[in-house]
Amino acid sequence: MSQAPGDTLRERRGSILQIRFLLCFSMFIGAFLVYAMRLNFSVAILAMTNSINATGDNITFISSDNCRPDKHIAQGGHSLSRKLREGSRAFVFLSDISGFRPQCISQCNYDSAGLLGILWTVFWFCVAADGPERHPWISAEERKYIVESRSSKFKKARPPIPWRQILFSPAVLILGLAKLAASFNYYMMLIELPTYLNDMFAIDITANGWINGGMNLCIAITLLVTARIADKLIERKAFNKTRLRKFFIVCSQLLPSFCMVLLSRIGCDYDLVMVTLFVNYLFLGFAGGGDGGMAFDIAPRFAGAVTGVLNVMANVAGLLAPKLVGYLTEDNNTLTQWHLAFLYTGIFTMINSTLFLMFGTAEEQIWAQEERSEENCDAEGNSLYGRLRKGSDIVNQNS
Repeated sequence: MSQAPGDTLRERRGSILQIRFLLCFSMFIGAFLVYAMRLNFSVAILAMTNSINATGDNITFISSDNCRPDKHIAQGGHSLSRKLREGSRAFVFLSDISGFRPQCISQCNYDSAGLLGILWTVFWFCVAADGPERHPWISAEERKYIVESRSSKFKKARPPIPWRQILFSPAVLILGLAKLAASFNYYMMLIELPTYLNDMFAIDITANGWINGGMNLCIAITLLVTARIADKLIERKAFNKTRLRKFFIVCSQLLPSFCMVLLSRIGCDYDLVMVTLFVNYLFLGFAGGGDGGMAFDIAPRFAGAVTGVLNVMANVAGLLAPKLVGYLTEDNNTLTQWHLAFLYTGIFTMINSTLFLMFGTAEEQIWAQEERSEENCDAEGNSLYGRLRKGSDIVNQNS
């Protein structure tokens, strides 16, 4: 829930704190408190620090959606978005493969994570700035490119965020349901896959870590590749943007939903289960060209606020997936109950992704369109169309 107001904080940073201080503080809290102190604190304190860690998302994710030049947004904007966010996927990969380390050095793992968090905080504080005008290190050419890429066609550079239109926009709600469906599949694998492999196939923690780490590395690579492909196709205007997004939605949600249904019918064939899981993760990565950056498509000016709302809806899956598995397997931890969990996941994903295919859009919404300034109105009046229109008005008056 903390992600929704992230864009508001960014807009009001002059009256609260500079954005680099917010980023620095969030990184410090997330990297140091959660991972360095986890071994020594109680479960209650751990829950508190994990909740504080979410403040890093509300600043970093939202800010990454507001720091791009307009030229890049016009060309798609997904590949840069995925590069900025793949750090979280890398953490999942490193966390998973850490299972092969001996238990005797677990204390060192947490200490090293905390030390890296402190070092990264110092580094970020030194290199981050509120804008290119204040950045001491970037080249003059880069600064000029960023500044000139900003929109100068509209009279309000930072308009108020239309929260009501965002929250009740059909395009945002349908996209949020699609992201919820994709996240439900992903969180089911991320959170429950280790338990499933351990309970049903007796996979130890070492092999479990490598399996989950490899799967997450697969999805990370696919996300980057598909985002780049989608940006190139949009830049060349090879396909309609909405149809292109829907194609990637089919690949990233409908196909994984079929994999979930297939998992519920496989049985105890371990090799076939592994192949199905790999295919599921592979196609989940197609979200890089689908819903991954559609906030820029439907509301370029308010991409940060829309991203916050979408992430709120998507992260609900992190609560629903464990609850579903717990409800089904708490008193009867059998393969049949796990199959039901996978089946329900597949059906839920299929329904929500189908709704997006039917009603979703990647077109810019009316409430997100920018108001034209008087300069643009004058420019339009001086254009050929404007002169012809004025001439037509004069003829009508004379007649």
